[in-house]
Amino acid sequence: MSTRCNIKITAPDHAPLYLYRHWDGYLAETGANVVEVVRKPGQWETWSPWLHLVNGFLSQIYEETEHAKPHPIYEVTDRAHGDIEHFYWIEISSSAITIHHAAGYGEELESKTTPYTLEEFAAIVNADRQDANTRIGQLRRTSPAYADAELYPML
Repeated sequence: MSTRCNIKITAPDHAPLYLYRHWDGYLAETGANVVEVVRKPGQWETWSPWLHLVNGFLSQIYEETEHAKPHPIYEVTDRAHGDIEHFYWIEISSSAITIHHAAGYGEELESKTTPYTLEEFAAIVNADRQDANTRIGQLRRTSPAYADAELYPML
């Protein structure tokens, strides 16, 4: 099963933009991706941080595999999907950026987000990555199929 998610990006001078990701919507992957895109050097000194965020997500692609051609990780959608398990909202204001997040299931996640500063959110992502690393370590010890599984780096 896929872990689906939406990312909503808002700014005072733009209509809300919704992005959809079909795979890896959990904190250790998409949450980390949100932190990395927001932290990208130089984008906050430009005339349109909103545009740089949007481009930061839409320029990402899954690499080619034996089963699939390269394709975008994120796609633009018109609203939150009903079958998501994570909802992220990046809110840009004139003085700050706030990252909101909710986990669960369904469209109502958009109304259940908790706001965080970037560093608070990065700490939550790192905690999730640490938990995932613990599970990966256990799997490495008990299953040869996971012997080469990589650990998540901390943000």
